[in-house]
Amino acid sequence: MKTGTRLSLKARMLVAGIALSVAPLLVITWVIQRQNARMTSVAVDECRVLASDDLDHLAQSTVSMCAAQQELLAQMLENYVNVAKSTLAGLGGASLGTEAVSWTVPGQPAPIVLPRLLIGGRWPGQNTDPQIPTPLVDDVTRQLGGWCSLMQRVNEQGEMVRVATNIALDGQRVLGSFVAAKLPDGTPNPVIAAALAGERYVGRVLVNKDWCYAAYEPLYDSEKRLIGLLGVAVREQSVVSLRQQILSAKVGQTGYIYVLDSKGHYIVSAGGKRDGENIWESKDEDGKLFIQEAIRAARATKPGQTAEITIVGKTPATPSRASKSSNSPTSPHGTG
Repeated sequence: MKTGTRLSLKARMLVAGIALSVAPLLVITWVIQRQNARMTSVAVDECRVLASDDLDHLAQSTVSMCAAQQELLAQMLENYVNVAKSTLAGLGGASLGTEAVSWTVPGQPAPIVLPRLLIGGRWPGQNTDPQIPTPLVDDVTRQLGGWCSLMQRVNEQGEMVRVATNIALDGQRVLGSFVAAKLPDGTPNPVIAAALAGERYVGRVLVNKDWCYAAYEPLYDSEKRLIGLLGVAVREQSVVSLRQQILSAKVGQTGYIYVLDSKGHYIVSAGGKRDGENIWESKDEDGKLFIQEAIRAARATKPGQTAEITIVGKTPATPSRASKSSNSPTSPHGTG
C-alpha cells in the first residue's frame, strides 16, 4: 500500500513537472504563431500597397506619355491644317459653282445633288483614280504626308460629304463618304459641332476603318456661309514610338498595359493582337462587366488621379489580377 502510494505520488509529481515544462512551451508556441500570422498579414498588406503604388505609377506614367504625345500631335496637325489652308488660298480658294453634280453616298437612300465645289474656280471632278492628280489634296500630301480631304456641306444640320481626297481603299480614292451630324450612339459629332460653331476641330476620328488624329478647318464662301471642311489626318498607328513603349512595358511577371477608348475599343492591346477590337461587353469570372466599370471609374477621376478595380480572371498564370484604370485627356470621337 505504501509502495502504491509512493508510485502515485511520483506519478503526480511527474505529471506536474511535465505540465510546468510544457505549459510555457505551448504559450510560447501560441505567441509565435500569433506573431507570425500578424507578420504575414502585415507583409501581405504591404505587398498589396506596393503593388497598388506600382500600378499607380505605371498608369500615371502611361497617361503622361500619351498626353505629351497627344499635345505634339495636336501641334503638328495645327501646322498641317495651316499649310493646307495656305495651299488652298494659293490655288484661289474654295467656292460653289452654278452647276450641280450628283454624289452616290453609301448608306443614303438616294444620290445627293450638290453644286460643284470649286478650287480656284475649277471643279476637281469626281476623281477616284490615285494615279490621276487631284488639286489641293495631293498638293498638301506631297508637302506633309498623311491624308487630306475636302468635305462639302449637305444640309442645315451641317452634315458633310467627301468630294475630294487622297484616302484610298482597294485602289480607289474614297469619295462620297458621309459625315453625319450625330454619332451612332446619338451624341453630337464633334467634327460637325465644331464646324457649325466656326471652330477648328483637332482630335481623334474614325476614317474608314482606321483611327486617326485629324484636324478639320471650316470653309466659307464670300458671304461667310459654311460650305465645307478642309481636313488633314495621320493614322493613329503611325505614332510608332509611343505604341512601342506601351507594348514593351512589363507589369510584374504576367501583366501588361493596355489602352482603350471611351467606347471600349482597344487602341493598344497586349502584343498588339487585338487592336481595334471592341471589348465593352467583356466580363470577368464573377460576371462583372469590368471594362465598363474601368471606363466609368476613369471618367470619375480628376486629372492626375487613378482609379483601381479588381478583375477576377482564373488562368494558370494569373488566378486573380488587379487592373488600373486611369483617365487621359483625349478628344471625343468623330468620323471623317
